[in-house]
Amino acid sequence: MVLSPFFFNFAQMKIIVSPNTFKGSLSAVVATDVIASELREMLNNSEIVTLPIADGGDGTAEILAQILHATEHRCCVHNPLMRPIDASYYVLPDGSTAIIGISSASGIALLQPSELNAMKTTTFGTGELMRCAVESGCRHLIVALGGSATCDGGTGLAQALGVRFYDRQNEEITTPLCGRKLTEIARYEKPKTLDSLKITVLCDAEATMYGPQGAAYVYAPQKGATPAQVKLLDDALRNYAAVLNRSLSDTIEKQRYTGAAGAAAAGLKALFEAELVSGAEWVLSHVGFEQQLIDADLVITGEGCVDSQSIAGKSLGTMLRYTSKYNVPMIVFCGKNELKEPIDGLNVLEITPKEMSLAQAMQCDVATDNLRRAVVECFR
Repeated sequence: MVLSPFFFNFAQMKIIVSPNTFKGSLSAVVATDVIASELREMLNNSEIVTLPIADGGDGTAEILAQILHATEHRCCVHNPLMRPIDASYYVLPDGSTAIIGISSASGIALLQPSELNAMKTTTFGTGELMRCAVESGCRHLIVALGGSATCDGGTGLAQALGVRFYDRQNEEITTPLCGRKLTEIARYEKPKTLDSLKITVLCDAEATMYGPQGAAYVYAPQKGATPAQVKLLDDALRNYAAVLNRSLSDTIEKQRYTGAAGAAAAGLKALFEAELVSGAEWVLSHVGFEQQLIDADLVITGEGCVDSQSIAGKSLGTMLRYTSKYNVPMIVFCGKNELKEPIDGLNVLEITPKEMSLAQAMQCDVATDNLRRAVVECFR
């Protein structure tokens, strides 16, 4: 590894260690512990500040629960294919705010690769988690949308919360809605008991609800959709948007973040007046990243794969904006670097040996060893 010229004196530095999840192998908390433990052993005169982060993607609910001292609650819900599972939500000390990750009940990691089918998967289980939180007394739900296996526009979760959808024959659609059924929706009814519910949605994607840069075309292929199914899903989301727009002053598909989690963000915004925010911005604000950055000398982050999406709206790009503001250099350790051009202020270091297969590199113990070795090589 070759370091930039600013790495000349590690004595008495303030170093912020703030990695994201290495998807499929290391949680943000584990990655933070690995990096920080090696730094403290080698740089015992430096101040090491640990701030594990997330951007609304996988692991966000767990990270926030740790940061905000929330208590875990478990309940029986349904996975994306409506099989019963146990899933968690987290209640803050105020007793009225809950943190929910869509991946806990409706996540892609809950299914085998052969089971992925964005036409059939539903967010109904996430709605069940939200309902459990509401029934326990919570009136503010913080929902992290990353890692879903779905493209149902959030209709499944809305049904679980009591929203009723009707077809063109004015018959209620009683089975949990999924991507392929969005074309059947003609109207909906929302119970007034949900009017006082406040929902903050942490988004990890800036995709629109539909279109070439929309939920179906950008994300449905990784959820099992064929090219033909992507077109069907996009058309289905267009139909659903038209239904939602009848009761909105501003068309839903033009609003930022509405394509997140298979357009679940659009459904939450339109049906529940949810606030859609950048997950990365929200998390960094709540962990005090900018405040710690003011007198920092170096930031170390990490994630599984660094690519153009990492820079566009996700945690790495958001952190880079802050580090550039304060002229603080940043290192990112990653399993794979897919950036086509170098970026000022960002030193990207791959931790995976070139001869190692992806399957082997993603094993937790192997990824831990690779990360530890990379840190040592970088700072020795």
